[in-house]
Amino acid sequence: MSIDFNSLSAEELEAVLNGPALTPPSGVTPNFNSPPNRSTMANGVYGFCFALGSLFVFARAYGLWRSSKRAHISDYMTLVSYGLYAGFMTVIFCQVHIGYFVHQWDFRLKDVSKLFYLFHVATNVWAATIMLIKATILVDWLHIFVPVGTRNYFWWISIFLISLDLLFYSAAIIAINLTCKPHAKLYDPLVGGTCSDSRAIDITSSVINFLIDLAILILPQRVIWGLRMSFQKRLGVSAVFVVGFM
Repeated sequence: MSIDFNSLSAEELEAVLNGPALTPPSGVTPNFNSPPNRSTMANGVYGFCFALGSLFVFARAYGLWRSSKRAHISDYMTLVSYGLYAGFMTVIFCQVHIGYFVHQWDFRLKDVSKLFYLFHVATNVWAATIMLIKATILVDWLHIFVPVGTRNYFWWISIFLISLDLLFYSAAIIAINLTCKPHAKLYDPLVGGTCSDSRAIDITSSVINFLIDLAILILPQRVIWGLRMSFQKRLGVSAVFVVGFM
């Protein structure tokens, strides 16, 4: 939508902002009050995922309490990760007043900035959550597979991946927030300013993200398949780690 908002009168600007965010197809009338949506399905899926994640976190905390073992650093990292995940889900559920799977012409132009702002906040929180979750998994790998004081290949690769994970996601979060000047233009298309092309960031992020995931998935497999046990048992242990990571 290429409109010079500065050239509009107050009445014209009000009319545009209260109009559809996208010109509807021919013969379609915008429905701002009760547009068709799939919010119930979306909230159900999000709620189920959050409940499932919460169940695993509480199960881990309960198991630690029952075993009377001293908490490891990865246990504290898990709690912080869960807190960030809960914050992300809170932002997601804040979108319920806008709705999910709603056609763009079924909500007003003035509401676009609200939706984009929530998406922007969710993106930042999600990046921080994923960063900490991956670091937590790697710290757990070290706790399980590397004896205290040992500096073998597993330890060095894990430390490298943890460092790469923290540096990459921190840089990505900073880069995302520096894409537009002024910052408000990131989520408000009505604000004047400029934005750089973020496709390079998106592509780089996808590649590095995939490589880190693949490395975390493969790293413990060499140790597992080197154990002196039957093929079936090694396969079972390997599957447990794969499913747990996924």
